[in-house]
Parts: sequence; C-alpha cells; structure tokens
Amino acid sequence: LGLAYRDPNDDRLNALLKYEYKENPSLIPESILFEKGTGSKEHIFSAEAIYAPNKRWEFYGKYALRNSTTYMSEDFTSTSTVSLAQLRATYRLNYSWDIAAETRWIWQPSAGYTETGLLLEAGYYLTPDLRFALGYAFGEVEDRDFSGSRSAGGIYLGVTW
Repeated sequence: LGLAYRDPNDDRLNALLKYEYKENPSLIPESILFEKGTGSKEHIFSAEAIYAPNKRWEFYGKYALRNSTTYMSEDFTSTSTVSLAQLRATYRLNYSWDIAAETRWIWQPSAGYTETGLLLEAGYYLTPDLRFALGYAFGEVEDRDFSGSRSAGGIYLGVTW
C-alpha cells in the first residue's frame, strides 16, 4: 500500500508513504500433518521526501521501520524491530559541481545495536545523468556483543546514473 504526493504545477516537494505486510509460511512437508512449521510475518513502514526550494538546494529525508516475527514450530517465536533514518542536503555550486552532507542512523533495540554515520562529499556531473563523487564517511557503531563501540569510516568513490 503506498501513497505518493507530487504537485504537477510545483515540483519542489515530492513525498512517498508506504506500508507492506509480508507473510511467509515456509511449511516443511512433515510439519503440515501436525500443523506445525516455520514462518515469518513482517510489517514495514517507510516515508521519504525530497524538497528542492530552488535550483541550488535539495533536501532528502527517509525513515523506515520494520517489525518481524519469526515462528519456529509451535513453541518458539522471535520478534525484532529495526529503524533506519537518513537525512541529506545537497548544494549545487554550478551546472557541473555539487557538495553534499548526509547522516544515517540504524537502530535495533532487541539486539542492543545502533550505528550512526555522517558523510561529506563533492560530486561532478559528467552528463546530467552521470555523477561521480569523492567523499569521506565518519561512523560509529555501538554493539553490546562486540566490546561496546568502534569507529568506521574513510574515503570513498561513488558513481550514480
């Protein structure tokens, strides 16, 4: 199920809301006889928007939430919730060059896991549809199973078309 917004007379704001429900019974043949088996159910909600107040600036945001339940026979159930958020701002210096800053956050409370990341990048448009980017990513991971926290990041190259 999805809902999109775009004003045909003013292309500054575009938005999308989406909900998905997935069910996968995954029954193995011998479990059908005993009405037992494995399966999963997922609820996924996401919202994203792009706002471009003028030709130089563009702001992008996204949030997604997934709740999963897994069934293993009739006596074991596991539930997990994961959230992801992303914010990005891009500034066009001229027709060929832009700079961008972005932050991302992922969180899984049942596993005690969270990760945040920040990136800064410069992009060059070889054509209107082909962009090369050079950037640096900064990140930090908190995970109770792997000695607390660690940092992650470094230089990267990107190509989009």
